[in-house]
Amino acid sequence: MLSGAGGEDSFPLQQKLVVCSLLLLTQQSKIKEVTLGKLHETYSKVCRKQQMPAVGQSECLSLCQLLETRGIVGLKKSKEARLTKVSLKIAERDIEHAFKDKVLIGNILHAGI
Repeated sequence: MLSGAGGEDSFPLQQKLVVCSLLLLTQQSKIKEVTLGKLHETYSKVCRKQQMPAVGQSECLSLCQLLETRGIVGLKKSKEARLTKVSLKIAERDIEHAFKDKVLIGNILHAGI
């Protein structure tokens, strides 16, 4: 039996990629919240480095909204979607625990932006 496969608590890959991108940004810039536009830009770069398909900005916002309902990120809405502020609500070690995917997180954080 594979650990972390299936079940209600597993996160879709794209959600993991968005959160890892947010983690990279907040670690690199030392700021706690970033705009959706900046997050999507970083996420797109992360996807390219990991050779995975990226979603568009509006879908990225949808992913963030799903993550918000699960208590992973916080959103401060703006009139313009790309100016919506996104912030991490949980600690890095909690992300690893929630995702059950240390390898992916490690690879992304190691590769950088």
